[in-house]
Amino acid sequence: MLAICPEHVRLLRGASAAGGASAVEATVEDVVYRDALTEFVVRTASGARLAAHLQNADLGRDELRPGDRVVASWPVEAPMLF
Repeated sequence: MLAICPEHVRLLRGASAAGGASAVEATVEDVVYRDALTEFVVRTASGARLAAHLQNADLGRDELRPGDRVVASWPVEAPMLF
């Protein structure tokens, strides 16, 4: 099993994955506000689910909502194999 800590995942709206192994196109499924951060759950075209924890101060006014298309990316060293 491959795991990526949610704090390492970044979401970008309106972009496409550049073919790198550390980025994938996805759709926002759920948004949960948790004090100073927001948890986003996204689903890739292959059906994989990823969680991203983003600081509310970094989100700005352009909030992501369920149904929005995004690119989820993470540093190449972030995934852990179990």
